[in-house]
Amino acid sequence: MGNQTNNKLESSWQKLKSLVNRSTALDDWVVTILFWQTVNERMWTRMVNRIGVYINTEYDDEMISFSMLCRVTLWSS
Repeated sequence: MGNQTNNKLESSWQKLKSLVNRSTALDDWVVTILFWQTVNERMWTRMVNRIGVYINTEYDDEMISFSMLCRVTLWSS
């Protein structure tokens, strides 16, 4: 787990380094870091709020059993 976290941090630092260099002014550094933080927060928010789909593999069997039960109940009435 630690290695995966380190890899994510290193990847993030590499992306940040590609946006700025030693000759970049301090105010540009701050703007770039805030921009990069905003981008990462939006990606994280999108990932967390994404709606997932749950597929019940037993659904077909349950519905077949239920429909057979309904048919038997209706016919016996």
